[in-house]
Amino acid sequence: MRSYLLAPLALLASACGDPLFFAQVQDPRVCVQVANETIPAAPAGVAGSVTWQGQFDLGSQIPGLDQSGTTGTVSMLSFEVQSTTDMSGISEVMVDLPSVASGHYIDYTQAPPVQDPNSILMTPTQNANLLPALTDGGLLPYSITFTGSPPTVDWQADLTVCVSVSVEVNFLKVNH
Repeated sequence: MRSYLLAPLALLASACGDPLFFAQVQDPRVCVQVANETIPAAPAGVAGSVTWQGQFDLGSQIPGLDQSGTTGTVSMLSFEVQSTTDMSGISEVMVDLPSVASGHYIDYTQAPPVQDPNSILMTPTQNANLLPALTDGGLLPYSITFTGSPPTVDWQADLTVCVSVSVEVNFLKVNH
């Protein structure tokens, strides 16, 4: 069960005497899933790569992310790919967040033997605040590349991103 500290407060600013209205949102773990994404097939018989692009709608799960008056930190904890298709031929996964960081935000190597051929759980190799990329609607675009011997048929995957959130929304700075 998720609980947010949504505390609209009227505080007197000691310097100017104007009231400040804000809400705080804090959650150590919020997960958002994009279910049943169709990942394209890799060419049969050769090692290669397959790239998929999409976006996570974090704004629908975390209040205030789509507001211009929001400050604070949103940090990625994990990115998971789950499928009923055997993914054991995938040797490397690279996740790019073009609006957040240059280079691969996650660069993951799957070491043999594969423990679970239907799940790849990754953690970021870069540490960046995702919030600046989310203030335009709360959407987090991503590109994910599977390298090695990805499945040679189109396959379905559930993609889940988990983040920690500590933000404050100043309602006097929100664009209406």
